[in-house]
Amino acid sequence: MLLNAQGLAYPYGWGNDNDRILFAGRYGGIWNVYWISRTSRQVEQLTHYVRYPSWSGDMKQLAFEFNESKGNVFVADLQ
Repeated sequence: MLLNAQGLAYPYGWGNDNDRILFAGRYGGIWNVYWISRTSRQVEQLTHYVRYPSWSGDMKQLAFEFNESKGNVFVADLQ
């Protein structure tokens, strides 16, 4: 096992350096994008509140889904 953390982790792709694996992880109830090195097992969080990542060919850009939940409070008069 490469990653030993409680939560969910879904791999999405290899870096062209043949070492880093890009993945979406849900830890503490929050989705973020991370990479992990297969040789050193170093993990780095890349984003806040996003998922479904994909690296560009030169690994200088990421494409990902940003999902923001918003709530509204309404008041209705009862008759």
